Amino acid sequence: MSDVFEKIESLAAILDAHGLVAIRLKEGDKEIELRRESENVATAPAGPRPAPQAAVGQAIPSPMVGVFYGRPSPDEAPYVNPGDRITVGQVIGIIEAMKVFNQIESPVSGVLRECLAEDGQVVQEGDPLFVLEA
Repeated sequence: MSDVFEKIESLAAILDAHGLVAIRLKEGDKEIELRRESENVATAPAGPRPAPQAAVGQAIPSPMVGVFYGRPSPDEAPYVNPGDRITVGQVIGIIEAMKVFNQIESPVSGVLRECLAEDGQVVQEGDPLFVLEA
């Protein structure tokens, strides 16, 4: 049980140190998520965010805070490319959080119109990553 408390304390320290609103750790079938009210957090500007209005369709948001990657490794092809038909549950990218690589699965089916995030870009929970058209 002390391992759980240590992980919670570690997550809380990361939350404070980086001015995050939420952080999630998933190991196997266990998951810990910490959140706080956003008005209590002083966040550093993360630079311009891509706007989902740039393309017609449904934006797929980031499920968590972390570093986005659109391919399994630097020397491999991207998971998806504009024009690809995407199905529900298909892996479309990964987000690295606390040295854990979390697969992003598409919540909807459609044709990928645009990739809004770049490899190595830090994303916040809810940031648009992709635009799909039904």
